[in-house]
Amino acid sequence: MKLILAFLNCNQAARFLMFIISFALNMGHWETSLELVIASSFLPFFGYLAIAMGQQNVRILYYETQEGSVDPKLTALAREQNPRISKVVVKDIDRTNAYASNFTASIILTRKLVNVLSDDETKAILYHEISHISAYPAPVRVLVITFIFPALLLFLYSVLSVGFYALMSLFHQFAETIYPSLFVASFVFCLILLAVERNGIWTAEYNADAKAAYKVEPALIIAALEKMVPPERINCDSPTHPSLRRRIAAIRAHCNDHNTRRSDTRGL
Repeated sequence: MKLILAFLNCNQAARFLMFIISFALNMGHWETSLELVIASSFLPFFGYLAIAMGQQNVRILYYETQEGSVDPKLTALAREQNPRISKVVVKDIDRTNAYASNFTASIILTRKLVNVLSDDETKAILYHEISHISAYPAPVRVLVITFIFPALLLFLYSVLSVGFYALMSLFHQFAETIYPSLFVASFVFCLILLAVERNGIWTAEYNADAKAAYKVEPALIIAALEKMVPPERINCDSPTHPSLRRRIAAIRAHCNDHNTRRSDTRGL
């Protein structure tokens, strides 16, 4: 089971196939709507949410409860880039990781990460995390994260449910139950979340890498990322991060594009 969860967590195509296979295996059970909903919809739906969001939130809570100390030098550097950042904390955690909290406007670096990176590489990761901190005031950040974003997800899910229910009501065999519409809504909603991974969440990581590469040498952010990501996760496309292979390719492509545009400008 652990290997299966790890595979799903590191492979977006596998997360997509999970829903397709679940749908296909239960196509013969449409006569039992509730069975179809449970088997084909809600279990994969909540399974995806657990993989995509639950795991990340548990990790964040773990980081927040660990002991650490504020690094004055890194805090000053972060505030130069974004005055709304409250502090940079180095936590006594035996993992190579970094995290930006929009709730507290703080950046967390693990002790192991700071120990394995050079000073310049640490700055590169810091610049990356600074890009994740919103420029809006704390009340606005909390409002968006706590209320607006969940409300938008609920609204989207409700629209899908009502829309598919109205569509299926055109067929008399579905008119007596809302279960099939919930099934299809859950299925489509998860596919939308998969699209958001690639076109929203991953893009934010690419942009943060590009901003860090702009602040320091691109080789520094690449070297830092290579030290952060274990070799077995080089090709891991998680719900919150594209694989290291993709990120390095994006950094190099961004730098090549930036250098090309700068050369064209000089030529003019």
